Amino acid sequence: MFNRNIGRFHFAVLLMLLIVFAKHHLHYSIADTLMRAVGLSPWSNAKYNTGVYIPNVVGLIVIGFVIILTSNYYRPLNPKILRTLILSSIAFAMIFPFVTEQTLFLVKHNSSGIHSFDYDREKSRCSYSSKDNSVIAKCDIAYFNYGKENNITIKPFFKRRNDGENLISSMEFEARNISISPHTSGGVGADFISLKSIPEDYSSMSGSPQEVGVEITINGVTKIY
Repeated sequence: MFNRNIGRFHFAVLLMLLIVFAKHHLHYSIADTLMRAVGLSPWSNAKYNTGVYIPNVVGLIVIGFVIILTSNYYRPLNPKILRTLILSSIAFAMIFPFVTEQTLFLVKHNSSGIHSFDYDREKSRCSYSSKDNSVIAKCDIAYFNYGKENNITIKPFFKRRNDGENLISSMEFEARNISISPHTSGGVGADFISLKSIPEDYSSMSGSPQEVGVEITINGVTKIY
């Protein structure tokens, strides 16, 4: 016997799971944030943030299970419900980043300070090369400036993804003051010089690190991404 309340509960659980496991405009999910908040890495190789991305695996299993339960419950009323649920879930995952981005631009339109800014790690890129016993990092920093800020201070650092990146991951770079436009998303390019000289053995080093972190300072408040 069909119970409308049970059906609504199935849809509510499915929607909640999609919100938790779908990636938003910063290219990670709420599940990722929750795992890090309790001290767990979302990656199977926690040391280097590589390997299997655990929220994706768990999300696919749990969401798939709920979709099957929901479709079995609704199949007597709609034989094509499984196909509809699958396509709707895929569509949700595709539009969710746009929805979260536009929502934050709306909610934080009049905000300022460090909470009005987000760093887009996925789209940021750096390359480095040695010059005159120093290292110069050429970076394209992608960001979302939801609020009214027009000036930030940036200092990049490179996260070690393998044992061959020990030196460059320990390198500290100068901070640069960068002008940005309010209420925009985009990127800025800047060069950063290492604060310490490098050993002569590394005088010809160069490369492109896989993961770029930054320290962002706005109005004296610093946040590390």
